[in-house]
Amino acid sequence: MRKLLFVTTAAISLASVSTSHAGLTLNATGITDGFILTTFATGASGGYPLLDVAALPDGTVVASAYQSGQLRKYNDVDGQAVGSPLAAATVANNGGVFGVTSTGGNAYVAINNSPYYAAGYYKVANDLSLTAVNLSYVPSYGLWGNQVSGHLLASTNSGIFDINPLTSVATYINSVSGPDGLSVSPDGTTVYVESNGNRVYGFAIATGNQVFDSGNLSGGPDGTGVIGGGAFAGFIVVNNNDGTLGLIDPNNAGAGETIIASGGERGDLTGLDSNNGSLFVSDYTNMYRLSITGGSFTTSDVPEPGSLALFGTALAGLGMWRRKNRG
Repeated sequence: MRKLLFVTTAAISLASVSTSHAGLTLNATGITDGFILTTFATGASGGYPLLDVAALPDGTVVASAYQSGQLRKYNDVDGQAVGSPLAAATVANNGGVFGVTSTGGNAYVAINNSPYYAAGYYKVANDLSLTAVNLSYVPSYGLWGNQVSGHLLASTNSGIFDINPLTSVATYINSVSGPDGLSVSPDGTTVYVESNGNRVYGFAIATGNQVFDSGNLSGGPDGTGVIGGGAFAGFIVVNNNDGTLGLIDPNNAGAGETIIASGGERGDLTGLDSNNGSLFVSDYTNMYRLSITGGSFTTSDVPEPGSLALFGTALAGLGMWRRKNRG
């Protein structure tokens, strides 16, 4: 997403987003493939009241409230109201708080220019207080925690960086035009980055070499997540600006995406829930949660017991239903 919500021309464009959507819903392909989609939180209005979500050390989650410039704390359960957090703290201007993520038992946030905190990357405590990690690069939206190395992967206007939060050292990986949402493969080796709202690139974190190119994607790709384990291990889920979710086969670069859900308003960033292996999927008004039977979006092959309880009803109906071959 080119986040220009508070510029007049962009505001006019966003005002045209329909409010009549029933909400993001799995299609027959998504159901057959074993995906499970639930609603984490419902917003009172559009404008990305929640843009990204990640786990806090105490087992709750922190969300970046883009519309208000706040960090908000919630229980890690579905069916909540955006306006009813456990706690909230204003940390940025409207539109100044972007990606949140967690790795190594800690949560982190990317903040753009703000009178409250300098632009950069911060560690988020359970009480939502912030400690600076790296202030050398102005964040450009995407932030993802590498679950293997404990590092942060960040998309900036200066390139894609690997940041060690313990030393604050940022290592340049590569650059793409118009970077935005990004994610890391569960094995910790590859970072996937959206570019110019029309394709996704993959880079080897160790070398910076390009290892993947999705080709042009018509839905407006933004946030991504990579599946670990199960029939779709290594496949990339894409949250699209046109209100759909797509599935990309990494072994069939350039073949486009298979749509697994539609009916959303305008998709944007995604976030890993390291508590249970699900993927938070942002939309113009609501925040959704995606999981997959027999796999997860972390290094684990199967979600934690808490996740299984969370999705128990859906799993009962879908547990034995998996697509064997993609047409």
